Amino acid sequence: MALPAPSEKIWYLKRIKIFRDLDDATLQAVAAKVVHNQFRRRETIFTAWDPSDRIYLLRSGRVKLYMLSDEGREITLAIMEPGDMFGETALVNPAARQVFAEALDDATVAVMGLADFAALMRDQPDMAFKVTQAIGQRLIQTQRQVESLAFADVSTRLARFLVDQVAERGEPQNGSGQVRLPLALTHQEMANLLGTTRETLTATLNRFVDAGIVAVESRGTLRVLDSGELRTRAHIEPYADD
Repeated sequence: MALPAPSEKIWYLKRIKIFRDLDDATLQAVAAKVVHNQFRRRETIFTAWDPSDRIYLLRSGRVKLYMLSDEGREITLAIMEPGDMFGETALVNPAARQVFAEALDDATVAVMGLADFAALMRDQPDMAFKVTQAIGQRLIQTQRQVESLAFADVSTRLARFLVDQVAERGEPQNGSGQVRLPLALTHQEMANLLGTTRETLTATLNRFVDAGIVAVESRGTLRVLDSGELRTRAHIEPYADD
């Protein structure tokens, strides 16, 4: 794989969320410490038994973080998007990873050694604060996921998931009130994320379709037709104008 030119390294590092406010000189120093790896779709990036000695910065593609139950059932914890950092638990727990990371698409990942990353945090207090925020946000998301799995039924979980996805990636359609939602996830991937089976996920989604809440636009893409009802099924307060 050809190494990125220095200017390209700076360009993409500025798109990594925790690096956005760093000056070019610091980014040049960071660029000298990272190694670029490319992963094919479905390729494992690290396993639960690998040492926590690296920080990963996602340049392109998507990566899922997941665990396996004692019975071998996959439970998806999070899906990383370009600009995200993952593997940051190495900063607080240098033992084995305990989770798996797998490329959902062909992905380009910049990898930085833990010691180099820790030194950068010491030199850049603002960046260290952003890393702390990111870890805290990930903890909140995990807590919400655990609460949802423990106390909410599949219909509520799916509705909450779709509401969150609309907020993150929804594409409003010309003032119609409808929202195009490119998920690019299979039913099995959504089921793993919501802690259910593919069959149950598909049946629940079909009920949303029958109720006129969403429509299937194409493979991996939905259209939200009734955002108010979706929020109601998620047990979230409706918007003021719903």
